Parts: sequence; C-alpha cells; structure tokens
Amino acid sequence: MKNEVQILYIGLGVLGFGIVLLLLDLVRRARRRRREERPIDTSIFTLTTSGEELRFVPETASASPQQSRESELAELERHFKKVKDKKNRKKPEIAFLPAEPAEEKPLLDYLHLPPEPEELTQDLRVDPRLEPITEPHPTAILEHIDLPPEPVEAESVAALSEEEAPLDLHPVAKPEPEPVFELPPEPAPQPAPAAAILTCAGFGVGFGGKVILDNVTLAIPAQGITTLMGPVGTGKSTLLRSLAGLYGQNALFKSWGEALFKDQPITMENRPLLVAQRIQLTQRSALESLLFHVKSQMEGVPEAEQRDWASQWLRQVGAENMIAKLDTPFMELDTLSQRVVTILREAAADSALLMIDEPTSGLSDADADVVLNLLQTLGAHGALLVVLHNQKQAKMISNEIILLAGGRVQEQATPDLFFSNTANPVVAQFVATGSVAVPAPDAQAAVLADHVQPPAPLSADAMAAIKSEIRAALAPAPEPEPDPVAEEPAPAMLAPVAVALAQPEHVAVTRYPGASSGPRGFVWIEEGRLAATPMPGVAADMDYDLDLLKNVGVTTLITLTEQDFPQDALTRHGLKNVHLPIADRKAPTPAEMDMLVGRMRELMDNGKVLAVHCLAGLGRTGTILAAYLVKEKGMSAQGALNQIRRFNRQFVQSDDQEDFLTEYEVQQEQNLLRDRVAGGNKEP
Repeated sequence: MKNEVQILYIGLGVLGFGIVLLLLDLVRRARRRRREERPIDTSIFTLTTSGEELRFVPETASASPQQSRESELAELERHFKKVKDKKNRKKPEIAFLPAEPAEEKPLLDYLHLPPEPEELTQDLRVDPRLEPITEPHPTAILEHIDLPPEPVEAESVAALSEEEAPLDLHPVAKPEPEPVFELPPEPAPQPAPAAAILTCAGFGVGFGGKVILDNVTLAIPAQGITTLMGPVGTGKSTLLRSLAGLYGQNALFKSWGEALFKDQPITMENRPLLVAQRIQLTQRSALESLLFHVKSQMEGVPEAEQRDWASQWLRQVGAENMIAKLDTPFMELDTLSQRVVTILREAAADSALLMIDEPTSGLSDADADVVLNLLQTLGAHGALLVVLHNQKQAKMISNEIILLAGGRVQEQATPDLFFSNTANPVVAQFVATGSVAVPAPDAQAAVLADHVQPPAPLSADAMAAIKSEIRAALAPAPEPEPDPVAEEPAPAMLAPVAVALAQPEHVAVTRYPGASSGPRGFVWIEEGRLAATPMPGVAADMDYDLDLLKNVGVTTLITLTEQDFPQDALTRHGLKNVHLPIADRKAPTPAEMDMLVGRMRELMDNGKVLAVHCLAGLGRTGTILAAYLVKEKGMSAQGALNQIRRFNRQFVQSDDQEDFLTEYEVQQEQNLLRDRVAGGNKEP
C-alpha cells in the first residue's frame, strides 16, 4: 500500500509539472501574438532603399506624414506606368536612393554601421522624382568606383579571341605576401640497423669422428631477440655450448670455421654467457644466486645495500614478486622462480650477448608467459639468442628467427618473412609440421630412406678434422711406463686420483656459472662431493660424457646397472668405479645398502668425488641417494625423498623403491636403539 501511495504522489507531481509547462507556453504565445498585432508607426521610415540597406530618414517639418506617404505612392504609380510602356527594355529592378540625411554620421555611429564613402554617395545620389535607374552591371560599377577588376587567369585570356577579349581585361598581379622564413622540418631519425654482436662463417663442430655442425653461417644483432629453432637433435644446444666455450676441456671436441664475438675470436675471456636448459640446484639463497656475477663488485658492501641492489634489479625487469623470496634457498623455489633467478643471474653479468636454451621448457602456459615477458624486457636493452620449440612463442618475442636443421642454418629472417616463406621447402615443412626431414651433415646416403635427400658434401675443414681423428685412432698407443709400486694396490689406485683432485677448483661448476656442469642430467647433491648422473654414453658419446665428469672433478662412479661399466673407458679418463648391480626399478637389500653407504663414506673421507648412476640416473640412483641421506644424515624416508626430489622430481620411480626407503628407515631406527641398549649394558 505504501508503495502505491508513493507512485500516486510521483504521478501527480509529474502531471502538475506538465501543466505548469503548458501554462508557460500559452503565456509566451499570447505575448508574441500581442506584439504582432500592435500597430507600427511607419512614418519614420521611407521606401527609399536599394534592397541592400535600410536607412533612417528624419521627419521633415514642411509636410505631414500622411501627405508624404500619398505623394510617394503616386510617384510609384507613375514610374511603373512608364516602365510598362517601354517594350524593348527588360523590367528593371526599382531602386530609389534617398536624399542625403541630415547629420547622418552620429546616427550611423549609434547603429555601429560604417558610413558610405563620400564620393560614392555623391555620384550615385539622384532626385527621387527622376526616372528610376536600373541596377548597372557589376563590371560597370567596379569601373565607376575605380576598383580594379577581378584578375583573369592568363590561360583563359589566351583562349579568347581578339574580338571577344575585353579591352580593359588585364591580369592584375596579386601582391606577394611577405616571405616567412621557416626552417624546414628535420627528417625523422631512421633507426640504424644494429651491428652484429656475434657472427659465424663456415663454422662447424665435431666430436671425434662425428660431425654435429658444418658450414654454419649466421649473424646475431647487437640488440633484440634472435630465436634459434629446429627439430630435436639437430645441434642447437651444441651450437650454444660451443659458442659459450664450454667444450674447451673436451679432448674430443673440434671446431672449424670462423666464430667472432664482438669482432674477436671466441675465447674463455671473450665469449657470450649461456643459461642452460637444465638448472643447477644449489643450497645458495636466491639473493646469493643473483649476486653471483657481481661478487667482486660487492666486496665490502653492507648486506643491506646488496639486498637493495638485488631488489632494484628485480624491479627494473618486472620481477618484483621475487623480492619476498630472496632469502629462500634456490633449491626450494618453485620451477618458475628458479628459471627467473637463473636468467637474471646471468643477465646481471651485463654480457653483450646472453644465450638461453629452452627457457620455457616444462612450464605451463601462464608461467611461460612470465618468462617470455622477462625475455622481452631484457631484449629491449641487449642481445638475446634463445632456443625455442613453440612457434607461437617465437613469433611473439622474436626480432629474427634462425632455422637450424641437419647441422646447418637453413634460414634466417624476420618472423613475418619466416612464417610466410614458401620458397624454401625446408622452412615450409618446419612451419607446417614443427619438424623437418634433413639428415645429419655426415649421414651416409646408403642408410637414408628413399624420400630423404642426402646431405650436402662436408666442407674441407670438416673433412680435415675427421681425417685427423682417424689418424689419431689408428696410431699405436704408447706403452705405459712400468709402475714401480704396482705390487701395492692402494698407492697405485690413489696415484691417478691425486692428479684428478689437483684440478677440481680449476674446472669446478662455479667456473662456468649458468652452464651445464656435467653431462645432461648431472646434478650435485652435495656440491663438490656427491652427484647424480645418467650413465655416461646414454645421451651422448661415452668418452664425451666421461670427459665432462672428469672436468667437474668426479673421480669415482657408483655404478648401479646390472652390467658393470666398461673399464677401458674409465681407464682412458683416469676414473674408477664401484659396482653394485641392481635390477631396473628395483632396490637393494638393507644389507647391501649398508655396505654401499660404508664404501661411499670411506671414499669421500679420502677426498674422492662420487657420481652415482644407473641407466637414466633416476630410479635406482635416486633410491641410493635417499638411502644415503637416511643413514648418514639421520633423515626420515619421506624427508630424504622430498630432499632429493627438490633436485629432480623424477628421482625414485617405483613403489618397490619407496617401500625400501621406509623399510630402511625402520631398520636404521632399530639399529640405533640396539646400539643404545648395547651401550647401556656395557656401562658398569
């Protein structure tokens, strides 16, 4: 009911407002009608107008208004009768010019009208009683008042004939405006093409007799993002690692051709930095990781100022959310944060070129966007060479794209040209399918499928490198010198170890930060003491992997495969191993584990650096490492499992292995209790 009353009031209000508006409109109309009906005294006006201007004429004292009006009407009738009698004349427009008004100037001033020129008024003033004049032609009026005729274009004058052209028709030159001196606008600056910061010409890489890259020719601009794309296994990572100078300690590595960085040959002192695909997990905090390359500059700087520097660095690149994680151990960060810290750690070194191998690998789309935005920020201020497999991501961030396939550069172009390239069949196939059937540079035509074109012949430098390897392989090996202490096995084993241990600081992982510190899949569990790795030779050449292990300081392998590791390969690299055969996806017995942990402890106490491996370096390797933490560090099975999975989430891959860890934890607790009881019984 209350609502209905309110609606009624509103309706009445609107109605009343409408009635008021209607009444106001009626009043306005009535006033306008009264003004129109009011009689107007026209005695102060005359009809002496030319149709262009009205003039006020004062009343004359000699005649009454009524008489003046009648005389004017009579005069009009006489004029019209005369006009009708003239048959050959066109009907003129009547124009009466009034007599000169008395004291015109003050009245014109009052009306704010400009007075007419005196000469024109006197010349055109006529008596109203005279014959009405017709309105003259505009040209005649212009001549009479001495105004110059309108200028006629010279072309139209030339077109007229001599008879038709008027005598006084002369072009009148328009006065030229005063010149305005204005400086011409400066042309917009054109961006100069960025010079190449890294160039390769006929560059090639090989390991032993295997050719990975050949005749690679490319140029990386000094600013922007250049994306390196290509099918899996075509040598993208090998190219980046070669340019970063990470194969210098590998005896099998050979390169040829020209590779220039900042117009100088690549050396350990002059090389771009590399962010490897696989992240090295350490116990350092995120802050310590970010400061890695600027430690020398931060010597003596208070810790608060170092934190401020890192915070400012993160804000500049749009990674403010990492500020709250600066004290978090690197290995406890989530995958995205680890990737961001790793990239920024290398970028802080201010290298002229930063190479990043698959930065979005294993990330969700949202996390990949974060990394791509970070790369775009860095690319706006420097040069990046990024390996990507996602074509959409490459199109989004790239200034140029390089296609590497079959160990050779197939194309380098801007994204628009690259993805619209139909002239190059290799590029077209890659864009359409994400892969391309191009064989390796040293592939033999006899082993290729019928539809696959054989590779181009190897360059002369590549052939020379292969021949040198063949000659070295055929050369007789030098006989080993007799060992005077061969009868004593312990010193003989320790002799090569002493040589290997003399170089760990020289080739430690910290020497090449940001780069892979061992074979693919290698990770430190206790840096400089204990590591995990796949079996050497699984992902790459066996000698190549063993050489990498030796370069990072590994002296002894813990082999968990059912077959022992080839001893001749270990001997070539001065390495040793301990073999405990375990079936795939299985675990050792608790007794075997105790024996192995004891041996590992003994080796590490003697200064050995261990690398545990099975085949893939995941299941059995992770199980042994977790059991080592249970026994040596006193961790629970679940705590040890969580700890090693921070390094690699795929460690420990079967239920049998997880059950073994639980059983091993229980056994260690029982052994500890038994030892305590035994110790208590021995007390007096």
